[in-house]
Amino acid sequence: MNSFQEPVSFFLTMAFIVVSAVLTLISRMKIFEKAGRSAVTAVIPFLSFYVMLRLAGMKRIWTLLYFVTLLNIFLTIKALMPLLLPDEVVQDRFTLISFLYPFAHPHFINALFLVYWLFNGTFLFIYIRLHLILAGKFGRSKSFGLGMALLEPVFYPVLAFGKSEFRDEKKQAA
Repeated sequence: MNSFQEPVSFFLTMAFIVVSAVLTLISRMKIFEKAGRSAVTAVIPFLSFYVMLRLAGMKRIWTLLYFVTLLNIFLTIKALMPLLLPDEVVQDRFTLISFLYPFAHPHFINALFLVYWLFNGTFLFIYIRLHLILAGKFGRSKSFGLGMALLEPVFYPVLAFGKSEFRDEKKQAA
């Protein structure tokens, strides 16, 4: 690659990422409107996930598990930070860090990664389950829900701008 191609490929990659994010956000706003919710809630990060869980009819405990996963990722980064620092700094900081984060000790790194991947698996399970249920609420198949979870910029616009309508069993029963 010559020196001219590198900035161009970087710009095209960044443009693709921005366009995908904007398309997904606009589609999510339209999905919220179809479901009778405010489109503004799609812009607020944690609130939009909570609203999606409520649209799917999932219990509030799933929201708690989602935040536990985020907390776990934060603690993992904090615990791995001493491993990235010089040894002199690590020795000084281990007394404080090992008290606050018991997994920060080098002998417990394997347990740390086990916990980290366990919570990441929990997050992935919640995320895929949410989209499977949400696709069903719009009258779509489970494979469409899997596509929503894995390829948001492709499947969200199909759901948002297509003919699918949100069906809430609780409101229809009343």
